Amino acid sequence: MAEIRLAKITKQYSIGLGKLVGFLNGIGANVELNPNVKISDEYLPAIEEKFGEERKLKEAADVVTIKLKEIISKGSKNPVHDERIFISYSRKDKDLVLSIVDHIQKAVGVKCWIDEKGIESGEQFKDVIMAAIDKCEIVIFMMSENSLKSSFAKKEVNYADHMKKRIVPVILDGDELRGWFVF
Repeated sequence: MAEIRLAKITKQYSIGLGKLVGFLNGIGANVELNPNVKISDEYLPAIEEKFGEERKLKEAADVVTIKLKEIISKGSKNPVHDERIFISYSRKDKDLVLSIVDHIQKAVGVKCWIDEKGIESGEQFKDVIMAAIDKCEIVIFMMSENSLKSSFAKKEVNYADHMKKRIVPVILDGDELRGWFVF
């Protein structure tokens, strides 16, 4: 039976030490809050079941981050503008999207434009969204069943395409591009 350090698990799954230790103690592992503590690999299947989705999302965010760094390093059309990345998503996926956006912003060092709170009036919404897309270089479409059903997300992606913006899809659920996005 092999042993593995908690620090390695927290890095692999992109979770906090406290979160991991709390989970392990909850399933009877009885470990202390110390990154150098080793646990038996017999706990790995339970950890994978609990935190596997977070690990997959971190891996997806890492791939997007690498691609974004490559795109940005090739030259910016608007180097003084901070919000060079526009995020198109469904509010139903807000928590998941915000964690990915946070990872992207930290890793790439570029601020993303995202409508977190909601824009009140319909006409104001249209103007604000269009202006944000006009200013950005890249549109990230957070693809999920929810965003594929969102008429706003579809309009954002279509407008970005019309404005010749680079569109980078991030698949939140499922394993392939689908729906109106591939049309």
